[in-house]
Amino acid sequence: PSPPSPPPPPPPSPSKVNCVMSAWKSAGSCSHSCGGGSQTWTRTVTTQPAHGGTACGAASETRDCNTSPCPVDCRLSEWKEWDKCPATCGVPAKTKRIRTVTTKPAHAGKACGDTEEKKDCPLVQCSLSFRCRSIFWLGVPALVY
Repeated sequence: PSPPSPPPPPPPSPSKVNCVMSAWKSAGSCSHSCGGGSQTWTRTVTTQPAHGGTACGAASETRDCNTSPCPVDCRLSEWKEWDKCPATCGVPAKTKRIRTVTTKPAHAGKACGDTEEKKDCPLVQCSLSFRCRSIFWLGVPALVY
């Protein structure tokens, strides 16, 4: 009699199939244009794992975006009242008014405008008696009209 034939070889084990995923894609825009926001990114499974292959990772994740500080524009107070004009006659004068910076610009925000304005005061005419006294004080023996 012939020896028993060996058992047939087992069928080959299926090869492991690892998960394959697509590239990450943005699922929308950033939640803020500056100062720090978040954005969701997604990907899809293109090949499911099989036979003990590597499992798939997360299909979505949230990432930080637009982390640069927001611009801060300059802010100015209201104008103060004009300073009083001097009452000296015959002498041209100017008056001014000011306003203050309440918020300094930062991170490429809009610059501040002028914080001081000047204008001419009305010229006060001197009276005849003032001109006579002025000339007398200067030692000039003439009357100025």
